[in-house]
Amino acid sequence: MVQPVEAIGRRVNGRAHAHDVSLFWLGVLAFGGAALTLAALVAIEYGWPPSSAVRSYVTLSLLLLLIAAVGIASGAASRPRERFDLFELPVWYTLWTLFSLVLFGLFGFSDDPKYWLPALASSDWIADGLWLVVLGLAGLWCGYRLLWFLFPFRPVARLAAAIREPSATLVWVWYGLTLVERVWRIRTLGTAFGADVSRLGDASVFNQWSIYVEESVRLVLPIVALQVFRGRWPARHLVWMLIVELLFTFLTGFIKPFMWLTIALVAVLWYAGYGVRARLLPLFVLLALTIIGIPIVERYRVLISTGAIDGRSIVSMAGGLFAALESSWGQGIGPAWEVLADKIGVRQARVAQILGVIVYLTPDFIPHWGVDRLLAIPFYLVPRALWPDKPSLSDGVLFSVQYLNAPSDTNTSSAFTMYGDLYLAAGWTAVFVGMFALGIVCALLYRFLKVEAMQRGDLSLTALYIALAVSMADIESSYIGLMTGLMQRLVLFGALFWALHPRVPRRPAPAANHVLRRAESPGLRR
Repeated sequence: MVQPVEAIGRRVNGRAHAHDVSLFWLGVLAFGGAALTLAALVAIEYGWPPSSAVRSYVTLSLLLLLIAAVGIASGAASRPRERFDLFELPVWYTLWTLFSLVLFGLFGFSDDPKYWLPALASSDWIADGLWLVVLGLAGLWCGYRLLWFLFPFRPVARLAAAIREPSATLVWVWYGLTLVERVWRIRTLGTAFGADVSRLGDASVFNQWSIYVEESVRLVLPIVALQVFRGRWPARHLVWMLIVELLFTFLTGFIKPFMWLTIALVAVLWYAGYGVRARLLPLFVLLALTIIGIPIVERYRVLISTGAIDGRSIVSMAGGLFAALESSWGQGIGPAWEVLADKIGVRQARVAQILGVIVYLTPDFIPHWGVDRLLAIPFYLVPRALWPDKPSLSDGVLFSVQYLNAPSDTNTSSAFTMYGDLYLAAGWTAVFVGMFALGIVCALLYRFLKVEAMQRGDLSLTALYIALAVSMADIESSYIGLMTGLMQRLVLFGALFWALHPRVPRRPAPAANHVLRRAESPGLRR
């Protein structure tokens, strides 16, 4: 017997109210526990009472925790649906910022000089830089919540069959093309760490789109994983793909690409309705590979930089990996662990300090880079082949020279984060407005590619959301690069998604299912 929609609504609203109350008190306990833990850590590490700079930093950290709690509790679209979604981009940005910037920023107050950024003249700057994060996260959640408030979600008809199903032949043909492209780049330009783009000559205008073809693996892997986890394709499809990607990760000298692919895999498990245990397994694998891989990759980079191995020979690079293994873990756990700790702790501490350098030097000593950089973002979609004089979107080297006192001939690119990029362009107003706009963009992506897709039963479309979300997930990216990359990837990944998914006839579900309860979606059940 079909229950009246009103009765279903009353029962759902009652559960939602009880859920909201429990979440509120859970948030209060979490915030209080975090505050006490932070105070204890500060007292142990820096003594009590702490310096004024540390007190300012801790106060702003608690303010950020409050913004995070309020934002997630009142703004996250997944929370009212009784399924907290870590991959809802504002949630991801908030948690990742608290972990990678705010937490590691405390290392800047340490007595150990290895954590100090040479360009940082005073520890007071660190707390000043944290204001960028406070204003940015507030703007992000305001923009995100506003769109959902103005255009609240309405239940949509569920389909008896998915709108799209991928073709295994087309998927593997495209994946084969990405392998050919990557081998070609290695043979022509060298491995990703230290690649010489000038070897492309006039064809360098197509370099970025060539990179996007390589990055399309972020779409292909979720497509394959969805089919495997739903029992439609054999597991060997996914296993072989992960093995190949792990190999290329080490050969290129960058470990982040595999990290993003693993996170995409966890997102697929999440949306396919798997339990916590199934989702934790790839996370533990990622953690293990990160711990093992970072010392190896760091030594491998040294071999490439010194010319000890040929960056355009896969055989030489493979030999270099064994040499890097011998010079890292082969020397014992102690030296390798020190490399790992320095790579994570020292690097992230310095990234957090960069924000303080930006705020102190701009605009009193170095003028803003100009709001025109932000206003021109829609035009950056035009390929460089059609716009030869298009400005460079990679300003990390310029930033290193202007702000970090790097030599003018350096090729070192520094991460100044999306918060810093907005302030560099036009100050405090740009930080809030820019993050507000990013919040609206995140809401549009999450609504149409995830929430409505899963309500319709079109789980395949979530692969496109995962690919775009993973490409936007790094808060250390420049804001301009992040937004421009989103527009370009949306065109390429969107076209590729539709090409790999031949359409199947639409078959609406029975009328009784046209009004959906939250728990009916397989990716939203508790």
